Amino acid sequence: LQAIALEPPANLGNAAGELNGQPADFESLMPMVLLNAEVKTFGKTVTEGEGCLSFPEVAADVARPLSVRVKAQILDGSTIQFEADGLLSRAIQHELDHTKGILFIDRATPETRAELDPSIRHLARP
Repeated sequence: LQAIALEPPANLGNAAGELNGQPADFESLMPMVLLNAEVKTFGKTVTEGEGCLSFPEVAADVARPLSVRVKAQILDGSTIQFEADGLLSRAIQHELDHTKGILFIDRATPETRAELDPSIRHLARP
C-alpha cells in the first residue's frame, strides 16, 4: 500500500477533474489521502520554489512538470481521477517522491544544493 497525504495551502492553482462523475472541488477534499496513486506527469517543466516540513526554513528552486494525471483510491474506498496543474500538481509530485525516498533537495541543481548544505547540516546538529 502506498499512501500520499496532502494538505497544501489554499489557492491550489488550476485543478480540474471528477469525483464519482461530478466536478471535483479539490478544496473540499483537503486533507487528501491518495492510495496506490498512478501519477503521470505532462506539460512543460516549470522551476519554482519548494520547501518541506522535513527541512524547516529551507527552500530551493525545483524543476517539475507542470501537470499531473492521477488515478487513486481515496479513504472512503472510491476511486478518484483528475488532472491538476499548479500547486496541487507540485504537491502530489513532491509527496510521491517521498514514497521513493527522494527529497526536494535531491532535485535541486548541484549549485543550489551546495548553497543549501550549511543549512541542512545545521538542522542535523543535536
